[in-house]
Amino acid sequence: MDRALFWGVSRVAPGVKTGLNAAGAKRSEPENLGSNYWMKASVDGLIAMADGRPNAAAHIWLAAAGEMPLSAPLRAAANNNVGIAHLIRANRQEASRHLALAQQQWASTRESIASLDAPIATRSSAFHLRLAIDHHEAFTGIRRRRLKELSAGAEAITAWNGQIALASEAGGNAMRADQSMIDALAAAYGPQCPDIQILSEPSMTDGVLKAYRSKADALTRSGPRLHLDSEGGAADIECAARITVLLHSGLLAGSPFNETGTTR
Repeated sequence: MDRALFWGVSRVAPGVKTGLNAAGAKRSEPENLGSNYWMKASVDGLIAMADGRPNAAAHIWLAAAGEMPLSAPLRAAANNNVGIAHLIRANRQEASRHLALAQQQWASTRESIASLDAPIATRSSAFHLRLAIDHHEAFTGIRRRRLKELSAGAEAITAWNGQIALASEAGGNAMRADQSMIDALAAAYGPQCPDIQILSEPSMTDGVLKAYRSKADALTRSGPRLHLDSEGGAADIECAARITVLLHSGLLAGSPFNETGTTR
């Protein structure tokens, strides 16, 4: 089967790299990610970003827009990534629409967590599974708190992208993340996460590109354990939070970086 068709990527002008491996993915990555379509599209787009090809990333996510997931958190992640694809292409109205949808869907997800069945991961040890059975309410509370942290992190990323859309409409891209956003990202993904690394760079640097590749690598490693519930359950929230991409404003259409393709 044609690899571009397998990924839902349409033909584009010569010179624009699209599809898995065209963006630099490792041969093992498709197998590691299983059948999660949006996980695959997110990883491939991130690899394109890391390769200094934001327009290829935008093409991948826009092509994937026809495969919108069913659950609210996964739709939130998909709409966020489609939104930043429109931003890269300077389609600000469509970008704002998708990012607003994503924020609404994350808000809905956050409200649903209080009543969500959030079981301990089946990959846990027998000891931890026994503890979870004996202390069900306590473990459910811990799991729900973790899902709230992940949702808050993804919401913060989506809100940041929405602010970039507003700033670009006003003719400026310079923005700084406040401490509350950094705290939300650290709680969700860890204090050394790629998203915080991207935010720490006010201009495009190799560090930004490496952070995008690092996020793609982390998704590839975690892919096999992110089994989706398909009804908006705990696994959907964890997966969605991890595939939500933060945009560095240096990748916007019209920036010197975007036009030249790479700083390296």
